[in-house]
Amino acid sequence: MYRRLHVASKLKSVEVKPVAVLIRRSSTDSFELQYKKFEDECIKNFGVDDLWHDTSISRGVHLLPSTFKILAIVFSASGTSFENDSTRCKPIVSIPIAEFTSVFEEKALSDLSPKDKPWDKHRAEADLIRNSYLRSGYERYAERIDRCSTLLEFARVTDDQQFFYKLRSAHFCRHRHCTVCQWRRSLMWTARFLGEMPNIQRDYPTHRFIFLTLTIKNCLITDLRETIILMNKAWKRLTELKAFPAEGFVKSLEVTRAADGLAHPHFHILMMVPNRYFSKPGGYLSHARWLELWRKCLRINYEPTVHVKAVKPKSDSDLVGILKEVLKYSIKPSDLTVDTKNLTPTQIQDRDVWLAELTKQLHKTRAISLGGVFRKYLSEDEPEDLINVDEVVDSEPVTDERFLFDWRRDVKRYMQRKNSQD
Repeated sequence: MYRRLHVASKLKSVEVKPVAVLIRRSSTDSFELQYKKFEDECIKNFGVDDLWHDTSISRGVHLLPSTFKILAIVFSASGTSFENDSTRCKPIVSIPIAEFTSVFEEKALSDLSPKDKPWDKHRAEADLIRNSYLRSGYERYAERIDRCSTLLEFARVTDDQQFFYKLRSAHFCRHRHCTVCQWRRSLMWTARFLGEMPNIQRDYPTHRFIFLTLTIKNCLITDLRETIILMNKAWKRLTELKAFPAEGFVKSLEVTRAADGLAHPHFHILMMVPNRYFSKPGGYLSHARWLELWRKCLRINYEPTVHVKAVKPKSDSDLVGILKEVLKYSIKPSDLTVDTKNLTPTQIQDRDVWLAELTKQLHKTRAISLGGVFRKYLSEDEPEDLINVDEVVDSEPVTDERFLFDWRRDVKRYMQRKNSQD
């Protein structure tokens, strides 16, 4: 039986006759499903007589190096019979499991488009959050996240003679703690700012930017809402001070989980200040001065942590990097997910309770807010469009073809549908 194989650069398009199929088994259980699928496909495509295991052919075949661990396919281009002679039965092509899917045309999104690898990571994290909500009795939240982004529809577009996959359609649950939606919101907020930044810099060509982080003492997760209210009041007092230098700002709230289970809320702020801030006597605020002002506005009797950094003038990369830091996730995915494999039952329950309480405490709180002249350019409303956030936004699809990818929980990857175009 003949098959045309297209295996990356290892084998160009040639006709070969399979003499034997060698399956090299590994002790790793994680490959069991892939082995079973491979065996089924081999039986279907090559015939039972052509399927051999390494346990039954201890001689006459060159096995793959141990680093491959998985499989080899032995072919004979001339169609000669198989002989138990180690000098004559070398594999014409050896295919590791990572490239096996391209033989039988089941392809992963992350293989076809490396820039889309984050989809796998964030969707796998969302499954862990869904499971935690189920254990905590939040069936409605779990159901929403379960249905989120399970099918992605892409078009293939071109930009400067390069091909990209661009998302065209997907269902998003929009739950605040869904890691997929949190990631897409962050991308959209960043895209919004980058889209308006040329207009802001045109209208304020000499202004510069400052990155400010303001913290407060860690609190119990049950006290998080009251702590955030206190911080927001303190921020309002700070912005009303005569010494406050910003003419525009964007502020985000981030909450992290400390090792002892306490919540650590803090603000990230990107501020736009006039150039004279750095040169006018008495106008520049040192780190010590920022700390003093923040402590007074919080009305506390201890010193909070404050970080302040000036963005390099005329450095777009520095500004973009800080902008992404400000507009990133409000909760670290690692603080939301509960990986039961590495935790005891008590630890799992503790993390589930923490996530459930975090959900209550942050309900209807604002993650990102704007102030000053930035309000002329941007809206505080949460992004409605979570699809068109890619860098390649103006390119036209090459064809009307659509490429569908399903979320496969068994392999934790988005896999292309059989009837989808390639």
